[in-house]
Amino acid sequence: SAVELPGGLSELLAFSGERVAGMAFATAACVLIGSAVASVVTPACFKFGQTKATQLLPTVTVGLFVVAPMLLGNSGILGGGALGLVAGLLAFAETPVGLAASMAALLAASLLMLAASAAVSLGLYGRREL
Repeated sequence: SAVELPGGLSELLAFSGERVAGMAFATAACVLIGSAVASVVTPACFKFGQTKATQLLPTVTVGLFVVAPMLLGNSGILGGGALGLVAGLLAFAETPVGLAASMAALLAASLLMLAASAAVSLGLYGRREL
């Protein structure tokens, strides 16, 4: 038997299908962000080498994922139909079929970004004089 945690934490931290689905979606979204960072940084490192700028590039890329939604949210661009579209997509992702489809789409997008990055990196590496 499990150890009972005080203050109702045991029920709060217990696994349920809904919580596992949320964790799976969040994991797929994090994989997409990580793939985007890697797909930008890898060709830059092949082109320019390991410089201070290429070392800061992952931070800038992750910053764009944080700053862009903040700017769009405060600009009013997302005030109309775009916000409804995002809300609809997230509501669809809460259904079992939507979860599977959204995770497949996120992972496929990650795969495509990494494949494109690999192709660009190989092209840059092939032209490089060692």
